[in-house]
Amino acid sequence: VYEKVRISCHVHFKSTIGTGEFVARLEDDLRSFICPWYDSPQREIVFGGSIERSALLTFIESLDYVTFVTRLSVVVLHYKNGEYSISDSAAEDGKLNVLNSSTPWSVLVPDVGHDISIIDRLIHGEARETKIDTMKVGTDFVITEELEDETSYPYFDTEKDVYYSIEFDL
Repeated sequence: VYEKVRISCHVHFKSTIGTGEFVARLEDDLRSFICPWYDSPQREIVFGGSIERSALLTFIESLDYVTFVTRLSVVVLHYKNGEYSISDSAAEDGKLNVLNSSTPWSVLVPDVGHDISIIDRLIHGEARETKIDTMKVGTDFVITEELEDETSYPYFDTEKDVYYSIEFDL
């Protein structure tokens, strides 16, 4: 079972020219950090692995094109027993440093895209826990198929044969 790892951070690069190239390079470097076997067939796949937020921070700060990193958060999307869940290093006021895979046979892999923001000022900020307002439609939401027998419509008026729409402000 592959479990996706998404990195969210604000980064200041040493040069303001070509920041798009730096983001792409950082994405590649993050992939190599999360799953070193991807680019190196000599390395073995690690089953039941874990990722340390502090080691990742040290790695990013050591890159020759990065000046400053802040708001670093590591999120792992788990899949166990047919259910999805997430672990977020920003949870519990950022005290969660080590994120583990959910099963001994799970493999941590990088997500298709990370949430990397480019900053121009060196100001420290706290990581934000992943919530619905930080997720993206088409990449972060998991849609599963429900059986019709189990489907209920709590906002359906059977007498009038009408659906009601409810809007939530988050």
